[in-house]
Amino acid sequence: MIDRSLKEALAHLPRVVVFVELCENRSFRATAKRLGLSPSTVTHHIKALEAALGVRLIERTSRSMTLTAAGQTLLEEAGGIVELWKRGSTSARVYADAPVGPLVVTAPDVVAEQFVVPAIRRFTELYDRVQVALRISTDKEDLLANGIDIAVRIGPLKDSNHGVHILDRGFHGIVATPALAAQWPARHPRDLEGAPWVRFGPHPDPLPMVGPKGLTHALKGKHRTQTTAAAGFIGLVSHGLGFGTIPRTLIRDELRDGTLVVVMPEWSLGAANIYAVTPSPRTTDIKVRLFTDILASTFQEASE
Repeated sequence: MIDRSLKEALAHLPRVVVFVELCENRSFRATAKRLGLSPSTVTHHIKALEAALGVRLIERTSRSMTLTAAGQTLLEEAGGIVELWKRGSTSARVYADAPVGPLVVTAPDVVAEQFVVPAIRRFTELYDRVQVALRISTDKEDLLANGIDIAVRIGPLKDSNHGVHILDRGFHGIVATPALAAQWPARHPRDLEGAPWVRFGPHPDPLPMVGPKGLTHALKGKHRTQTTAAAGFIGLVSHGLGFGTIPRTLIRDELRDGTLVVVMPEWSLGAANIYAVTPSPRTTDIKVRLFTDILASTFQEASE
């Protein structure tokens, strides 16, 4: 059911503002100048407001204006509307001018540990008026419904109206310990279908591998172990329990120290870009923009 009072407010609040300013200035010409309107427009707003309320608000002569009883009542009840707007708008604009207030960030466990936590440390050192809440999750939560300012997600992403910032461009490569890779030498994914695999919860089964020159292969591995946590997945693969597919960005330390090696680097699950996703593509909250920039630089430094 339509709320008539709210509908009237939508139509007449600008006229109430004109009325309050007129009462303050006691002059149609001065009010018009202050509001950037013509005197005739001010007169139109007052007449329209009187018509909507069904009462006269102002008695006007060539030299003066006087509030009627109805006008005095309206001024007493609505007189603070302009001041409330000034205070409220000033408080809201703080979020556009300086980083302040709560910032809610969500990310998968390994991404959070390796990239988000260092970014939060740098961010809070620079901006001490922001309170950061980090939620560890792989769920694709509704950002608006759950009050999330930034969600770090591994693509591909579904088409949406969210804001998207690419943090890292990578691929889901096949990895294993050197010993397991030597035990199962492979030139094609089909060579690994009898090998042990570690299954990561969100990945499809069979794995849709993409190879050179657009070749594809649905890999049906023997999943002896599985997990839904990226940290547990890396641990299981690093202990030789099976082959796995994971964005190489997340195992750069293991690749660097030789704990893991990339098997058949020309084959992968395809792009594994990592994104910072915000509720709106037009982010006006400066703390969201600043944190996204610091997060992007954290990823960039890790890849150098």
